[in-house]
Amino acid sequence: MTGGEQIRSKGNFYKPTILKNVSPNMRVAQEVFGPVAPIIVADDEIEVVRVANNSQYGLGASIWTQDLDKAEKLSTMIRSGIVTVNNVVISDPRGTFWWREEEWIW
Repeated sequence: MTGGEQIRSKGNFYKPTILKNVSPNMRVAQEVFGPVAPIIVADDEIEVVRVANNSQYGLGASIWTQDLDKAEKLSTMIRSGIVTVNNVVISDPRGTFWWREEEWIW
């Protein structure tokens, strides 16, 4: 939709990028760093949780909604090291975590 270009200046900088028509099996849907937002459209909340949990990494997730009761319910269903609501995922070295073979390691 927008971005996708390197910024010509000192260093390695990339324009903020929004990708549409992303499917869950695409590489960018599995792990993405930097100013890139892949948009995956889901038909319902069950599919949203399925797509969110379909990652071998699951380090951080973010739910964006005006319905905080729904956000609380969905946040318990998502397997991720951290789940934020209406906020970006922020790393904190005091909260180390990772996901391995259906078990949480804290």
